[in-house]
Amino acid sequence: MAAGASKYDLWYFRRREVVLLAGKFYPQGTGAPLLDTDPPDTGNAYPVAGRPVRVPGIAGVARTGVGAFTVTLSDKFAGLIAALGPDFHISALTPLGAQFTGIDVAGAKTVSMQVFTPSTGAAVDVAANAANWIAFLLVLANSPSN
Repeated sequence: MAAGASKYDLWYFRRREVVLLAGKFYPQGTGAPLLDTDPPDTGNAYPVAGRPVRVPGIAGVARTGVGAFTVTLSDKFAGLIAALGPDFHISALTPLGAQFTGIDVAGAKTVSMQVFTPSTGAAVDVAANAANWIAFLLVLANSPSN
């Protein structure tokens, strides 16, 4: 047994194929959001027009309303184990909140989220800015539990 691993950890991961799927995109105000176009090791921090989108596991992202976004996954998964985020970085000192509003990894292959003002709960768009981004992490089951 690996150091620090419990019997439960080993059993759990042997019985399921677990996939970690991280996503990050840049809101563009009322326009279509942009996905990262480069892997993290390239040093390019903002999508560059004309470059192909290379985000393994993510087919696209769309603005579906004021502060509302839907990420479409490339593949279906057997189930959702955990969802972390959505987290974001905003260049302005405006307090904002974000939450998942729907996750369907087995059927529609979508992850929906909403950005809002915490004091009022009102939906709000995030301005187009290279320093404004939203990120999330999904822990997915690639095969059903036995």
